[in-house]
Amino acid sequence: MESELVEIQEHQIDQVLNEIGSDEAQVSVTKAEFIDYRFFFPTDFLINGKKITLNLFKNEMKIDGVTYKFSADPNVFEGKIHVNAKFGGNNINGKNLVLSFYQDSELRIRHDVSSRLIKEIKIDTERDLMMIKYLGSDGERDAEYSFNFRSLNEQMDRIPCEMAVEDEERIRLKEELFRSLGYNALEELKNRIEDPNEEERVVLLVHFDTNKKAYCRSKEFRVSVPSGAGKITGIEIVAFKELNDLKKWAIKVLGDPQNTDLKGKLGEVIAEKRFMDIILAEIAERSGIPRDKLVVKYTGDGETPDFKIEVIGTDERIAVIEVKYIGDPENVKEFGDQLNGARTQIKKRFNDPDWAAPYGVIVVIAWPPEKIVEDEPYPEMVGSYRTRI
Repeated sequence: MESELVEIQEHQIDQVLNEIGSDEAQVSVTKAEFIDYRFFFPTDFLINGKKITLNLFKNEMKIDGVTYKFSADPNVFEGKIHVNAKFGGNNINGKNLVLSFYQDSELRIRHDVSSRLIKEIKIDTERDLMMIKYLGSDGERDAEYSFNFRSLNEQMDRIPCEMAVEDEERIRLKEELFRSLGYNALEELKNRIEDPNEEERVVLLVHFDTNKKAYCRSKEFRVSVPSGAGKITGIEIVAFKELNDLKKWAIKVLGDPQNTDLKGKLGEVIAEKRFMDIILAEIAERSGIPRDKLVVKYTGDGETPDFKIEVIGTDERIAVIEVKYIGDPENVKEFGDQLNGARTQIKKRFNDPDWAAPYGVIVVIAWPPEKIVEDEPYPEMVGSYRTRI
């Protein structure tokens, strides 16, 4: 049987009620006819001029040339048959799409325990997205269901999009990511964007119409909008391990801008990657030791210099290096404070037998992390500051 309910002819109702009212009701069925409701259930539904074809024998729905499979749950209410069709597509909260097809050709969407009349259905075939407009208790409402079931690794590419951001300081990307990636990949992205394992971690590189870029590494999927940007033109999913060290640490600083340890590490990485050759050449010229005989070793742990320069194959220490970092090159006060702090540390090293060296080097880095991730080169001059050592 397709339903647990059995319809009783009108002229038999009194007889059945009388039997049920007795202490021990006994019903004798002398004849039962079973008719498959699917033979007379409507196959065509018209929603705002759009034809939807239903095939209950195959459990398929066809709309705009796209066929969707579902599991059917037929029911009878007030003498009318309706079929609840559960689809594989999910909304942004992970709930499956359930449509209710009625015997009188009405089509509704299941909303919690109730159903709502559908006013319009649109299909985005490029993104495997179904958009439904339905009549809620407070007027028309919208719902989106993704039928994109590909994994995140299958979609590690640039996602084209047109998203207005004018006059916005920060923008949320979650809804746009859901439309493009689907629910399962979005959940995977949420887990991997803050994965402590850098081999698995991913970040989002957001492209703007001003050729500016910004990185997002938060599972809230919010990103800062560069000044002057009018829209987002693309979102790129990037494996964190594929970024260079400068960008990795710049992204970490942007994710935790109050963390002074992260800023210090970024400054050390910049000094090592961008300025160490210049420093070695200067020390070689001043000391008279050939450049290829000198080696730089990282020593920073908070209580020691950040780097030391030694003669290769010996314990002879030629120089110690202190690195400081400021994110805002226009902050002259912070620049001066960091410089003076480094001066004090270098003098302390000179008076410490464990770290004394002929030369001391101070490096104060003034390169905003957002400029690093946007691939802007280190400025030739970030300002000027006069002091004496």
